[in-house]
Amino acid sequence: MILVAAATPWEARPLAAALRLSAAPGGAGLYSGVVAGRRIVLAEVGVGPERAAESLGRIDARDARLALSAGFAGALAPGLRPGDIVADMRGAPAGWGEQARRIASRMGAALRLGAVVSADHVCTPEEKRALGAAQGPLADDGPLAIDMETETVRQWARARGAAFVSARVVLDAADERVPAAAPESAAPAALARYVLRNYRDAAVLARLAVRRGPAMRRLCSFLNTWISEVRPDGNDA
Repeated sequence: MILVAAATPWEARPLAAALRLSAAPGGAGLYSGVVAGRRIVLAEVGVGPERAAESLGRIDARDARLALSAGFAGALAPGLRPGDIVADMRGAPAGWGEQARRIASRMGAALRLGAVVSADHVCTPEEKRALGAAQGPLADDGPLAIDMETETVRQWARARGAAFVSARVVLDAADERVPAAAPESAAPAALARYVLRNYRDAAVLARLAVRRGPAMRRLCSFLNTWISEVRPDGNDA
């Protein structure tokens, strides 16, 4: 079984549609299905490490062989632009990274392999530079991007002896500022509260909203193909 963890509805729902998953009976934000003969469970785990850990703790995934943290990320590396794909495959089986490169090349998508790190409240270009410098050379390509849930999913996978990959699409470049918090949900009332709290960031929010759909479609296309095609050492994931 492959577990896919995504934080928000803007990440989980497009992924579920791209993978042709159906809503699971286990509760809101759970989807399941079969891709290339492998069972997929997708969980909308919520924003931040605490909510993600709580959500993952409710999932019966004793047969998980791969945990995939998927969704948006902010760039730490200066060369990354919105819409680029970052894949953290440190410790993954040999061949997965090269397969990812081939798929991205066929798509005409920019992909870089390197570290995705997790941290809260990293919003300004200065904070991004400081975090990147503090991480050091985590991988050949260095620390590339930041999110809030990848490390939690990594620990969940490690505790179960499952392989782990983080696949993220860049939403904001390293030199761009972002709001300090994400919307609580896609419900109109929650969105209205979020906009009111962050009204000074109206231009930033508009910019991110325009990018969100195209960026997520690119990541969905990449992951749909990667999950279907990857065969590490000749075996299924």
